[in-house]
Amino acid sequence: MDKNKPASFAILLISIASIFIIIWGIKATASILNPILLAAVITIVVLPIPQKLSEKGLPDWLSFIITLLGVIAVIALVLVTVFGSSAMIVQDIPTQVEDIPAEFQTPGESPLSSQQMNQIYTTVIVGVGKGVVLIFTVLIIFFFMLSAAITMPASKRLDADVKGGFLEQGAKLTEDVRQYMSIMTLINFLVGVGDALLLWSLGVDYAILWGLIAWFMGYIPSVGFWIAMIPPLILAWSQQGLTTALIVLAGYVIINGSVQNFVQPRMMGKGLGISAVVVFLSLLIWGFLLGGVGAILAVPLTMIVITILNSFPNTRWIATLMSTPREDSDKSKREEAHKNLRKTWKSIKGFFGTRQNNKKKRQADEADDNPSPVNTPS
Repeated sequence: MDKNKPASFAILLISIASIFIIIWGIKATASILNPILLAAVITIVVLPIPQKLSEKGLPDWLSFIITLLGVIAVIALVLVTVFGSSAMIVQDIPTQVEDIPAEFQTPGESPLSSQQMNQIYTTVIVGVGKGVVLIFTVLIIFFFMLSAAITMPASKRLDADVKGGFLEQGAKLTEDVRQYMSIMTLINFLVGVGDALLLWSLGVDYAILWGLIAWFMGYIPSVGFWIAMIPPLILAWSQQGLTTALIVLAGYVIINGSVQNFVQPRMMGKGLGISAVVVFLSLLIWGFLLGGVGAILAVPLTMIVITILNSFPNTRWIATLMSTPREDSDKSKREEAHKNLRKTWKSIKGFFGTRQNNKKKRQADEADDNPSPVNTPS
């Protein structure tokens, strides 16, 4: 038996245990990590704005204030629209419930009791309170992050060589995250405007709110589109019947499908370099660990993980398998990564096979040492 196999498998077990400890830590500290991650992504996206303002001759402090006020104004506009529309929806719930077709109602019973309405009001108030606290915390962290990023000396001033090292990979990651979030923000905005105009033309209530929800849900890959479509679809059905609901369904599919299949590939260029399977799995994993924030930031967080894995020779093959080949030169890297994967799998199988063989050998030795008594006729 190869003496290195137990040691290699022990290292593998320790690595897996470490991963589970990290996962548990992320899950346990989600309430702390969520505002930090959101603030970091916002900082990465808007950081070029004060830099460009400074290049045009504005003082650093004025560029910082203009950028900060701009972000606050956008967030405030979104909050006012969302909370205002939510308050109108809560007030109109009894009317909306009465408009539900009779076949979906229980005869002789009131659609909603006062106790149920109080529960709805309480849920909405609690949700709004949590949202305000989260956004306020994000803005505070964003304030310090942006101020630190603006006042941080450039690498040229520090005479730092960032070529070929972790700093270069970090700079590339920052640029990729900025490009992804900027493009997705524009694409989701176009989708939200299209959905809102569709609903407004059909006479569906709260069209602006559903457009904003489509904008936000667009950051969630694979399932965000379907989640954003459900509320206006149900509302259109209850208000105007099945025909309008089918038109909403077809319109959402056409708007989102055309943008994702035609506009997004052209703007993304060669893509993110992340496998589609990895994107879907990352949505499930980060959504489980961090909740809604994790689902929205699933792709940027996966990009960070791939960058970290790519920084170490022993884990670089994992990053290669998680990525899609962008050039022909990546073919040899993927072949090497598949070779490492097969090697790791053979190591695991060999370890368990060796343990099984040793167990059978011990059982055979014990049987030889303690032979069963032979029954002789009396």
